Amino acid sequence: MLFNNKLSMDFKSYIKNWGSNFKNYTLDPVLITKQMKSHINNCRICRGPITFYTICQDKYLSQLFVQQLHLRIPKLFFSGTGNEFTRGVYNNFPPNYVMKMTHGCGGKECVSVVNKKVINKRIISSFNSYKKWMSDKFVICEEYLLDKNSSKYPIDYKCYVFNGVVKYICIIRRSLKTASLYTVDFKRKLKFKGINENMENIMLSERALETMKKYCRDLSMFKNLFLRVDFYVINDAVVFGEFTPNPHNGHHYSSEMIMLMNKDIYLMKKNNESI
Repeated sequence: MLFNNKLSMDFKSYIKNWGSNFKNYTLDPVLITKQMKSHINNCRICRGPITFYTICQDKYLSQLFVQQLHLRIPKLFFSGTGNEFTRGVYNNFPPNYVMKMTHGCGGKECVSVVNKKVINKRIISSFNSYKKWMSDKFVICEEYLLDKNSSKYPIDYKCYVFNGVVKYICIIRRSLKTASLYTVDFKRKLKFKGINENMENIMLSERALETMKKYCRDLSMFKNLFLRVDFYVINDAVVFGEFTPNPHNGHHYSSEMIMLMNKDIYLMKKNNESI
C-alpha cells in the first residue's frame, strides 16, 4: 500500500505529499540506462539512486526514461552544464528552439526562441547571455514544437492519470493565456479559478487522444499512483513533454474539480487496499 495511513485521502494532500509515494517506488533496472546514470553523476541537484521520484523531478532524466518505453520526445540539440556550453554549440542551434533547466516548473527556467529571438523572457539570444543564465546548472536545448493549429506557442495537453488511467485532460493555450480541464471524453469542461478558459473548439483527433491514453497505460509505474503527464500534439503526432506530480502546486482548482479528484484519489486508494 503506497499511502501513509495518516495521510488524508484528498487530492490536494496527495499531490503536496507526492514524494512520500514516489521515493519508494521501485523501477525495473532494465529501464535505467548508462546515460541516465551518467546524468545523475553530472547534475548537482540529483543525488542517490534513480527512483521514480528522481525521474519526475528532472526533465532530461524523464526524457531518457520514456525513450526506453518508446515514447516520442523532442529532438535534442544540447544537454549539459554551462561549462560544456561552447560557442560552437550555440552557433549550431536552429532558428527555433527551447532551452530548459532540467529542474524547475511553470516555465520559469525556460527560454523559448523563435526566429533567433527570445519570446518569453527578458534575455538576449546570445552566447554570453545564455552562459550567464545557465551558470553551473544542467540545461537541455530541444526543438521548438509547433503545428498547423499553433501560433506563437505550442498547445499543451496535460493528462491527469489515476492508477494508469487518464481521467481528465487540461488544454493550455499559452499564446492566449487560457486553460481548461476536460473529462477524457470531452463531454464536460471544468473551469480553473483565476485562469481564463478556452473558448474555441477542441482540435484533437481521436487518433492522438488514443495515443496519449495508450502511452499512459504503457507506463506501468503509474499503477497505484496519481501523476500528470504532459504532451504536445504536433501534426497529429504525440510528443512527450514532462511529468508533473504536483500540478499547479495545488492552486487554481475549483470546488467542482476538487470534489471530482477527491473521489478519484479515494477510489484509487480503495482499489490499492483491496489488492
